[in-house]
Amino acid sequence: MRICPSCGDEFHDDVADCPECRVALVAEGEPILPPLDAVLGTFHPLVAERVVGLLRRRSLRHDVMPLEDRVEILMDRGARDRVRAELSMSWTDLMGQLPHDDLFEVLSAGAPQPGWYDPPEGAWVDRDGQVQVEGSLDELAEQDAHRIVGPSMAVIGLVLGLFGWYAGDSGALAVVGIVLVVVGLLVPR
Repeated sequence: MRICPSCGDEFHDDVADCPECRVALVAEGEPILPPLDAVLGTFHPLVAERVVGLLRRRSLRHDVMPLEDRVEILMDRGARDRVRAELSMSWTDLMGQLPHDDLFEVLSAGAPQPGWYDPPEGAWVDRDGQVQVEGSLDELAEQDAHRIVGPSMAVIGLVLGLFGWYAGDSGALAVVGIVLVVVGLLVPR
């Protein structure tokens, strides 16, 4: 029997890929590797070759997703920030390795950082001495969207609680408001 590492469905040995998840099946009993769940970046195809070479030299699992005129590279979230930091710090060297004609093509394509369409916006060293890289603008916007839930619940709960308290006869409304305030303060940001 073969198993889909994504959904866990079982298939006969003659089936190579899961029709639902479109991933390669593994033999029963083989360790199932965690999915590649983070985007390393979107690169110009000529630059993506160099980035993939770096990942292979480091023996890091990755997946290449060709788009129309770009290449998206996926990898494990645990190693992504370290690789992004390394790429950010050595990007000029990587670009310098391109042949002159390829370099001209990459530069003429335009990007915030030549050849890298969604580079990190900044970096810092965390408490453990590891370089951490800020996410792309899309990733930051997604994180900001999640940060608004808790404060919004707290404000709505405060308004409901005050309204219920001032109304006097609506104790249930005040209780609902207090519950929303407490839940809003406990929602992770």
